[in-house]
Amino acid sequence: MIWLGSTGDDVLTNEELDLPYYNEKELLKDFDFFNFSHVHPKAIRLMLTIMKIRSLQGYELDEFEGNELIYFDANPVLQQYFSQFIKDPYQIIYHINFLKYVFVFSFYYASPVDSRLTILVDFYQNLEKREQQFHRFLIEFNSFYSKKILPENLTEEEELLIRANLFSTLFSHYTNGGKLPKFYGFDGVSSHSETPGYQKLIEILGHYFEQYFQKTSFFIFKDRKKELLEDLSFILYPYFQKKIKDRRVKVAIIPMINQKILQNIVLFLSQLQFVDYELSVTDHSEIDLFITSFSEILPSTTKPCFIVELTDESNYLSELFNWLWDMYLNNLAPEM
Repeated sequence: MIWLGSTGDDVLTNEELDLPYYNEKELLKDFDFFNFSHVHPKAIRLMLTIMKIRSLQGYELDEFEGNELIYFDANPVLQQYFSQFIKDPYQIIYHINFLKYVFVFSFYYASPVDSRLTILVDFYQNLEKREQQFHRFLIEFNSFYSKKILPENLTEEEELLIRANLFSTLFSHYTNGGKLPKFYGFDGVSSHSETPGYQKLIEILGHYFEQYFQKTSFFIFKDRKKELLEDLSFILYPYFQKKIKDRRVKVAIIPMINQKILQNIVLFLSQLQFVDYELSVTDHSEIDLFITSFSEILPSTTKPCFIVELTDESNYLSELFNWLWDMYLNNLAPEM
């Protein structure tokens, strides 16, 4: 979290720490296998510094394997670096794998020409052999969110970045017991977290995972469900918001005797950007809600119907808004 407020320059130059530093800045010049066009080299330098401080203070990394083939050419240089202050050969391997994990999985993918994407795609394709159950889950989840959460007409570049960021955070929750860091600078709470649309997205994702766990007994995320839903929603909400904006509730107004009420309803609906309304509709197939003052004049339908109460105490516009808003959100819910 230091990176949120500092590039770590003060740590590297602090003489009071009295630590035997190898020049991390010079080390980065040997990282020609890393392309820093989308991850600032100072962020990696800071990570190296933190890892060194932790090691010198006696802290060890948990077992971390599986990244040996990522940036294979980096292994000798990193081994030489870590061996200066780490004696345990296994800890050296764990530190190398962890650093490569951070570089590939823990920085947000924001550009379709990010050089790390090739590494990420290769890693994903190799999962089919090593982690078959997790790989099957990724395929099913991709199909689910593409249909139920993403808007139509996304570009190939947008879809690629969505898949990359979702895979990164899902893998972070899956591997090593979910103890690995997620995106740097992301505290798990979106600035939109209190909005109805965001809460609806959390609900949709939560329902999907409950159904998937029951169907497959794949419980790998169960103990971290809340954190997982927040991380996934952080990635998906900007696109889900577009889908919500594209969605409109279609309303049919059945002719009423009381013209004042009819006028009030028409004026009210015309102010709601998420509602389309028509009068005297003959084709009912696309209608989401019927509005009238008498149930006897409703067409034969199984669709929801809002009956206006013809009393002085009736607060029908407020009630109607609650109906429409609930339909607006709930019609986005997935069909399981």
